Amino acid sequence: MSLAEQRKEEGNRYFQMGKFSAAIDAYSECICLEPKAAAVYYTNRAMCWRQKEDWAHVIADCKSALQLDPRRIKAHYFLGVALC
Repeated sequence: MSLAEQRKEEGNRYFQMGKFSAAIDAYSECICLEPKAAAVYYTNRAMCWRQKEDWAHVIADCKSALQLDPRRIKAHYFLGVALC
């Protein structure tokens, strides 16, 4: 398992515990470690921003995810939620 995938798993655990800032940090590290494969990490981080109701960051992360993978359904959904 790559370091990015390990950090993603940590981020997922933080998210489940409601530690959204720690999850954001973990997913941000994933993005730095694997920028070309980061669509899922941007989407996961957007989910954290959504929990914090930081809509500007949700929008930015969803747009970044969609630039990397335009078929990313979660990114489309979270972007729509943020824009509403």
